[in-house]
Amino acid sequence: MNEIGKTPDISFIIQIFENPSKLDFDSDGLFFFNDDGDKIYCPEILTSISEKGEWLSDKLPSIGFDIDQNGNVRKASEAEALYCCTIVSHIIKEESFKNDLNTVANSYNFHDMKPLDINFKSFRDLLIEWQSLQSVIINIIISASKCIDLM
Repeated sequence: MNEIGKTPDISFIIQIFENPSKLDFDSDGLFFFNDDGDKIYCPEILTSISEKGEWLSDKLPSIGFDIDQNGNVRKASEAEALYCCTIVSHIIKEESFKNDLNTVANSYNFHDMKPLDINFKSFRDLLIEWQSLQSVIINIIISASKCIDLM
């Protein structure tokens, strides 16, 4: 649920990590288990990221804060990046991703949606850094994360 007017805070990140991810990945790609217990892979993982990523969005946790940040475009961009980075870190489960996320969160002013200091990274900076890794799995997770705020 996208709660209008609610500003995100570090508790959002903590809450996401308290629950297991419904999505996971292995050497064959991203997958989830359906209601029958069958392992369902993201189809055509290398050919159509944006089209095939949308169906994954219903397996992601709800946003829980105002993604649009009352129409403030800069803050909305940061809020979207916060959500995407949290979800990527949660699904990837690598300590380096979690450490990067925590470093940004611990040096961040959530009320103003910007780093505490110009020398610190924003969530948008972190998202761009992770996208530059050119990982298909990361890009699909980001695509699915961006689809959730359209629902």
